Amino acid sequence: MKTQNNKVEVGQQKQVITKEQANNLLKQMMNDKGSFRKNTTLTLPLHNWQGLQNVLRQMLDLPLFQVYVYDWMLEIEKTALHIIYNENNSWAVKVSAYHNIFNKDLIMDAITHTVGTNLINYPRFCEWKPFGGEDFYYSMKDAWYSNTMTNSFLHSSVRNVIQESKSKLIKDPQLPFKTDVNPNEITIHIIDLAKMQFEHKRTLINCELETQVGLHGTNMFWNKKQNKPNKNWDILMDLGTNPRLEFDRAYTNHQDFPTGFSQKNKDASSKAINKLKKALNNIFVLADGCEWFTKSGDVYKPNFNYDNSLMRTILNTSHIAQKENGYSAYDDRDDSDWAKYEDTNNGLFNNEKEIKDNNIY
Repeated sequence: MKTQNNKVEVGQQKQVITKEQANNLLKQMMNDKGSFRKNTTLTLPLHNWQGLQNVLRQMLDLPLFQVYVYDWMLEIEKTALHIIYNENNSWAVKVSAYHNIFNKDLIMDAITHTVGTNLINYPRFCEWKPFGGEDFYYSMKDAWYSNTMTNSFLHSSVRNVIQESKSKLIKDPQLPFKTDVNPNEITIHIIDLAKMQFEHKRTLINCELETQVGLHGTNMFWNKKQNKPNKNWDILMDLGTNPRLEFDRAYTNHQDFPTGFSQKNKDASSKAINKLKKALNNIFVLADGCEWFTKSGDVYKPNFNYDNSLMRTILNTSHIAQKENGYSAYDDRDDSDWAKYEDTNNGLFNNEKEIKDNNIY
C-alpha cells in the first residue's frame, strides 16, 4: 500500500511487519467512513495471479481489511461507473475508468479463490458479480495474463459491453430487475398501448406487457383471461393526462383514475394506487422507507420520473390516431366496477377505508 507521503511494499517477499502493525497502518490510512484517505491507493501485484492470491491471503488476516475491503471495491466501481456512463466523456476516458473496475474484479476474483470453501464465511464476497458479466470478465482476464490486452482490443471490448448494457431486455426469471432501489432513480417510459421501458442508472429495460410482464400473473399489467392490458396499465397511462404528471382527485380529465370526493371515490382512488404500487414492486423492489407515490391531500405525486412523450407522438400521428383513439382496453368497464373490492393487505394511505372489488388485475 502507498500514500502520498509514504509507501509500503506488499509482495511475495517475507513479511517484515507484524499483523498488528499492518492493521495499525491500515487504520492510519483510513478516514472516519472506512475508506482510504485522499491520495491513498492499494498497491497489489495484479500482473502475477499467484502472487496476488498470496498477498490477499495475508491481508485477509487483518481485521480491518476483512471489514472494509468489499466497501472499498464497491466505491471503486461506483466512481468508475459514473465516468463510464457519462455521455460527455471520451472513450479514452471511459476505457481508463474501466481499468479501475477490472482491477477491482481481479481482486474480488482472487479473494474468492483464496478463501475457497470458506467463502460462506464471507457472505458479502458471494455478492460479487464482475462488470459486463462473467464471460466478458474472463475474456479480459485471459487477455490480461496472456499480454494480449492491446489498446484496440480493450477499446472495442469495453465499447461493446457498455453499449449492450444500455439496452437490456427483461427475462422473466430476472424479475424483479433490481432490489433496494430509490424510485427517483427510475424513469418509466410509456412506448405504446402494450409496451413500457424502464430507465435505471443509464440502463434501459424494455418490457412487452404480454410476453414478459404478463407471464407473472394478472396482478401486474396484463389480463391473461381477456388477453389485453389490465386496469393497472390503464391507470399508469392515465398519469400522463395530467400536465403536472400526478394523480389528482380534483382533476376531472383523468380517464381511469377514480376522481371525486365521496368516500366511495376516495377509497377507489387509494385502492387503485396501491394496486399500481404492487404491480411496480414486481419489477423493482424499493429500498426500505421508499414509496412509489407521496400523498398530499387529494393528490398522489409519483416519486419516479414519468415520460409518455413517445406515446403521445404516436397518438398524434394522424393515421395511427384515427385507429387508436377509438380503442379502449376497458370498454366493458364503467365507474361502478370500482364499487366492489377484493380483500387484500395493501396498506392504504392515511388509514383510508378499504372496500372490496371484483376487478381483474
